[in-house]
Amino acid sequence: MVAWLAIDVALGACTPTALEPLLELPQTTVYVLGERRGTALDLARAARLVAILPEPVTVALQAVDRSHQPLLDDLAAGKVQAKDVPKLAAIEDTWGFPGRPYTPLLAAADRVIALGGGPARTPSDVAPQSPGRAHVLAAWAGPMPVAVEADVVNAVTWTEHELALRALTTWDGRGSLVLVVDRLHVEGGGGVDWQIERQSDRTPAPVLLSPAGSKCGAGEISWMWPGARAWHGMFSAQP
Repeated sequence: MVAWLAIDVALGACTPTALEPLLELPQTTVYVLGERRGTALDLARAARLVAILPEPVTVALQAVDRSHQPLLDDLAAGKVQAKDVPKLAAIEDTWGFPGRPYTPLLAAADRVIALGGGPARTPSDVAPQSPGRAHVLAAWAGPMPVAVEADVVNAVTWTEHELALRALTTWDGRGSLVLVVDRLHVEGGGGVDWQIERQSDRTPAPVLLSPAGSKCGAGEISWMWPGARAWHGMFSAQP
């Protein structure tokens, strides 16, 4: 097996990484991972990171509705098994994607926080936005009337604000915190990671969980499958 190596090259405007460099980031105890919903490869990599971070490790999952927090507390207490949580939490029904791939991640965590299904937003609810975030989200949404575009941007940034707030206020501050959210909230920078930095004294590491050759932009960190060097044909590597 080829060991994970620090990646010192950039593929386009994107900075690729692997497992070991993520562990060496200075003063980092909070990670924000952008997943492709329900994708087994992405979630397996997230579980690998969680398994070797300084304990205790708390995982905050957007895939799980907040109404199921008591179930997740039972998981931490050993009253239920990780393999049963996706079905009991109805992940496929509420998240819209298979729940079974989340099992290794649920099993690796010391505690899990449910981030999904936050408070309903009204049109007057507007969260702070990072510089340039509106442009990133407008490009993602595509052409639309200005008024609609503004509402879409406000809705997404409100969600990012609430995800960060929920994670920070529910985490006990010990060990490591790993948020796993829809990759939209990590792409382009200034999403959930910016909201966490604004609301706390933490400096989170935003990382996209990506297949080889994925499109990503300036300032983004992408943990690519099967590894950035492997993508260049230089090595073979594990996810």
